[in-house]
Amino acid sequence: MIKVDREKLADVCRRHDVIVVYVHGSRVKGYARSDSDTDVAVVVGDKRPLRLNEEIKLIQEVEGTLEAREPDVKVVDIQSDKVFLFNVIRDGVVIYERSLAGRLEFEFRVVRRYYDQKRVREIYSYFLIKQAKDGSFGHRPTNITQALG
Repeated sequence: MIKVDREKLADVCRRHDVIVVYVHGSRVKGYARSDSDTDVAVVVGDKRPLRLNEEIKLIQEVEGTLEAREPDVKVVDIQSDKVFLFNVIRDGVVIYERSLAGRLEFEFRVVRRYYDQKRVREIYSYFLIKQAKDGSFGHRPTNITQALG
């Protein structure tokens, strides 16, 4: 795992209205190599999107609280990719949370969004694999009946 100056991280997170911070990826899953980076997801509220300069400043300040090889800090919110967020909350380790209630509300919303779209992803995967196997991937079907087989 990585070393974190938790006091400094908490100060940074309070100033930037951060909900929760996770370490995720290969370092947490246990298959990191010596040259692997350290993946960090910083969750912000969705009331007001951060301007680019605010996001860069937040990333730099969070990086400054970590003793980690090549930290890869990403600022995310509930509108970020649902599969990515689901993997972060499923496999990640919390290194900061503003409040337990805030973290749980965020995680609940992520899980709900993920499972709301699960069937669509399954159908997409089915047709992608089917088209890859039969050689029709990348060729537009002429009608819906042909598309559905």
